[in-house]
Amino acid sequence: MITKFSSALLLITLMVGCIDSKKNGTHSKIRQTVDSIQLVDTHEHLIPEKMRLSTTTDFFHLFKDYIRNDLLSSGMGKDIEQYILNAENPLDSRWTKFAPYWQKTRNTTYARNIMLAAKDLFEVEDINENTYRLLNQKMLESNKPGWYNYVLKEKAGIEVALLDPLAYGYPQDSTIQIQKEFFVRVKRFSDFISIDKDRIRKIEQNTNSVLNELDDLLNVLDIEIEKVAKNHEIVALKSGHAYSRAIRYEDVTHAEAENVFNKMINSPQQIEFRDETKLQDFIMLHLMRKAEYYNLPFQIHTGILAGTSHQNNISNTNAIHLSNLFPKFPQLKFIIFHGSYPYMAELGVLAKTHPNVYIDMSWMYVISPEASRSALKEWLLTVPSNKIMAFGGDYGQTVEATYAHAVMARRIVTEVLIEMVDKEYLNEQDAIYLAKRILRENALEIYNLEKKEGYYARGE
Repeated sequence: MITKFSSALLLITLMVGCIDSKKNGTHSKIRQTVDSIQLVDTHEHLIPEKMRLSTTTDFFHLFKDYIRNDLLSSGMGKDIEQYILNAENPLDSRWTKFAPYWQKTRNTTYARNIMLAAKDLFEVEDINENTYRLLNQKMLESNKPGWYNYVLKEKAGIEVALLDPLAYGYPQDSTIQIQKEFFVRVKRFSDFISIDKDRIRKIEQNTNSVLNELDDLLNVLDIEIEKVAKNHEIVALKSGHAYSRAIRYEDVTHAEAENVFNKMINSPQQIEFRDETKLQDFIMLHLMRKAEYYNLPFQIHTGILAGTSHQNNISNTNAIHLSNLFPKFPQLKFIIFHGSYPYMAELGVLAKTHPNVYIDMSWMYVISPEASRSALKEWLLTVPSNKIMAFGGDYGQTVEATYAHAVMARRIVTEVLIEMVDKEYLNEQDAIYLAKRILRENALEIYNLEKKEGYYARGE
């Protein structure tokens, strides 16, 4: 006999089941959408595949990027680091020296990123004394043409990445050849900004010029910018000045900057840091005016610094120091890198209150998934959605790590959007729209990327 109570209970059970089914369906759609998006990776330093093919990519090649910083932080000495990264040394001996520090660091996300790459790309479930030889063999076997296409395109689902060829053997001149099927290029003008006598000689040699006066330097800088901007060789400018000084730039007159330049040229001794900073401020603002003129977004490193010891204090890298610049260059897109970690709240306020400030989450997920999850949620609650770019791998030698970073980014974006839907802040359509925006469409719009003959380039 079915009582009124049991009928009501049955009805409630059926209703809850329908609600759960609908919720699961929404979760599935969001996951499927995020997983299917062809990513625009906003920041990489990856070496060309040809360069990788000319090196020994054994087991320890996986430890050439960020994880080496955690190993050093755990107490590994530079001598051990150099020993394990030298492919000419015996593999087993290298593992013996490496293992104690690996055990100390395998909890960090830098380490988990490498472990995820090993599992997904090489079917090696863990990195330990029982698996390192197998992983070594599989790493060596992977070093063949087509590996980048497999890892970046097929596995990571990255359609195009913005390449900053800062280091790792890249030539720094404007004629550098990049793999157009994977990358578009950004450019730094670090030698012009952090100018000194040695850099003056270098610029003179590279540009076949003579720099006797400040205006000579500015004229050469203008020519170099025009060359790469008008030929559409680059899609943005980049500054990594945060590694050497506070990222606060003040107005300096031409006369003041010229006086410092002349002192630097004529004095046998190094100029004072205060004067050096004035000249840098003047040139940086000049560069920003040019970027604004050519409609080139300006990427600026803020927050955490890679490595274990630095010239600069972390407090000097807070994006809040840049706030005086945003009203001065209203048409210049300021791309604030790395979420300004650990100063994410300040960046959120800047992006919310300045139309020309954009958030870039490159590097963030492997620094801290939890901080990234929290920051992304906060930014989606406070900042217009067109101003957030949610993925940049930011690796140099290990394309495998870029793959794993992309996996982490998709997971966290999915989790954040599902949580916001479950809390009824977003609906399913909102979440899908946001996923496409922050993982792809925003970067295409901000950097004015157009697909031409099968590859991306800056639009007209």
